[in-house]
Amino acid sequence: MRTIAEFSIVPFFVCLSFSLGYSIPVATYTSQGGNATWDCDTGQAFPVSANDVQCHGLNSNRDAKNADDCATACCEAGVDCVIWQWLDGQNCWMGKASSWPCGDSNGWVGGKRTIYSCNADTCEIDDSGTFGSQQDCEASCSPPAPPPSPPPPPPPPPPPSPPPSPPPPPSPPPP
Repeated sequence: MRTIAEFSIVPFFVCLSFSLGYSIPVATYTSQGGNATWDCDTGQAFPVSANDVQCHGLNSNRDAKNADDCATACCEAGVDCVIWQWLDGQNCWMGKASSWPCGDSNGWVGGKRTIYSCNADTCEIDDSGTFGSQQDCEASCSPPAPPPSPPPPPPPPPPPSPPPSPPPPPSPPPP
């Protein structure tokens, strides 16, 4: 039996998706243990413009019928989709570009999200990263806690007791 709508609760927010192929984005980006979930407010998810440039290395999404569909599909893919682009006649292209910035090309519209990766104990902007926010990256990337200190050595044994005193010499026999 198919349901008309399915919903998933993200802390304090809800995303509602209909089985008829459309969704109402009403949640925000959240993370639990580095696993990012994204809302589909593409203005927030893709703060960097990818307009009037053409990026290479992206994958075609033939299901997207317009720029909004393209942006939403990329948004829902999470950190696996860093850039989305749309050009009438060329349709939707999305994924991780082979390089950034991309080459100038008029007519393309698109957006790029900021992704972070952990390098040693610091976070860096990196399109191949796995963290959707610098805060999540820093939480997972912090240097490991130092190992616990070894327990103190046991106290030294008490000094040996002095040997017993020798018995007193026998007294002389009485006269």
